[in-house]
Amino acid sequence: MNERSPGTVLLRGGTVYSPADPFATAMVTDGATVAWIGSEGAADGFADSVDEVVDLAGALVTPAFTDAHVHTTATGLALTGLDLSAAAGLPAALARIAEHAAAHPGDTVLLGHGWDESRWPERRYPSRSELDAATGGRPLYLTRADMHSALVTTALLDAIEAISTQIAALADRIEEQLDLHPDRDIFTSLPRAGTVRAARLLAEIGDARGRFNTPEALTALAGVVPTTRQSGKVTHIAFRWAAD
Repeated sequence: MNERSPGTVLLRGGTVYSPADPFATAMVTDGATVAWIGSEGAADGFADSVDEVVDLAGALVTPAFTDAHVHTTATGLALTGLDLSAAAGLPAALARIAEHAAAHPGDTVLLGHGWDESRWPERRYPSRSELDAATGGRPLYLTRADMHSALVTTALLDAIEAISTQIAALADRIEEQLDLHPDRDIFTSLPRAGTVRAARLLAEIGDARGRFNTPEALTALAGVVPTTRQSGKVTHIAFRWAAD
C-alpha cells in the first residue's frame, strides 16, 4: 500500500475482526476511518469506486492493539501483600518471606508478589522446600513480577487439592440434577454450554417454556455471542456466554 494517504481502500479476501460482524471478510477505509465492513459478495459493489484494492490472501485484519488496563483485584492484593520487587537476591527474598509470615500469623494464605529471578545473582527462583521452610509450612501464593506465573507452598497445594475434590463432587451432583430436568437437552445444546454452565443458565433464566421454545431463542436470551479465533490463515468461530 502507498505510504501516503491512500484515500479510499478496499481490503478483501481475508478475515476482518469485528464484534459487529464476526463473519466479515472485507472492509473499506476512507483515510484513517473505517467506512464499511462486510462480506466478500458485498465487497464487489465497492471495487470500482475505491482508489485501491488490496487482496488480503486470507490474512487477518484487526484494530490496532492498545493494551491499557488494570487488574484491580491483583493490584489490591499486591498493595496488601509482601512486595519482593526490591529483593536483591534469593536469600534476601526468603528472609523477607519468613519475616512476613512471622508478622502475619492470622493470615489463612500468605500473599506476595514481585519476585524476578532474572535479576538475582542465583538466576533461579526459590524451590518449594525453601518456601515451606521460610513460611513454617503455611500456605503461600507468590506471583512473579509479570503476574503470569506464581510459586506456592506444599500447604497451599494440599488445600487446593481438597477444594478440587469438593468441586468435583458438587459438579457430579449438578449433573445428576440437570439430567432429571425436562429442558436439559435445550440448555446443553447451547454452544460450549457444558453441564455446569447449562445448569447455571437454567437456574438464572428459569424454565418458562413459552419464553424459549427453541435453542436459538434461549441463545438470544442467555446472551451467547460468536467469537472468532485466528492463527495465520486458519479461522475458528465459536460461541461463548457474553458475560463470561
